[in-house]
Amino acid sequence: MVVLAIITAQVLISRHSSIRKFEPPRTELTKPTVPTAAAIIKVPAPEKTPLEAITSSRQDAPAASATSTKVPTGTPLQTETANAEKPIMYNGYPVEDPVARVALYSVGAGDPEANAYWENAIFDPTLPAAERKDLIEDLNETGMADPRHPGPSDLPLILSRIQLIEQLAPHSIDQVDANAFAEAYKDLIGMANGQAPQ
Repeated sequence: MVVLAIITAQVLISRHSSIRKFEPPRTELTKPTVPTAAAIIKVPAPEKTPLEAITSSRQDAPAASATSTKVPTGTPLQTETANAEKPIMYNGYPVEDPVARVALYSVGAGDPEANAYWENAIFDPTLPAAERKDLIEDLNETGMADPRHPGPSDLPLILSRIQLIEQLAPHSIDQVDANAFAEAYKDLIGMANGQAPQ
């Protein structure tokens, strides 16, 4: 009996020694690798920002020449603007700002852009005095159907231009402009009373 117990104990010991504990496979933990600057995929930056693209497209566009401005049919400038090679002439001198002459047709007629352009021209000291003078004095005829025979349909424009002169004349940049305002004012007052401009 003692011998059997010893043999059983030896068998159990030998079995126990042959059984290994389960150990999970060991894996070495490594630090995560941070990509180097060379390994990062670079997205090319746009050549131009949206604002730069808009600005450059406007700059690249061919500038509209003064002769490309639409001139009303039957105006003194119509013939001259048809031939871009010749300088535009008015009252015997070359017109430096033909767009101001075109804007004059709508001055006082409810076109704020025309008013603003014309005002900038008459207050521009670099524009010849004769050109500024005509831009002001011609308020009594330019843009009216028949300035020699003003009718009721012309009255709103006449009154609007009288009011415009009253606002602008005190700010004349020189005596030439002041005299031109006075001349146009006198004619427009007469036209408001049914008289032809002098």
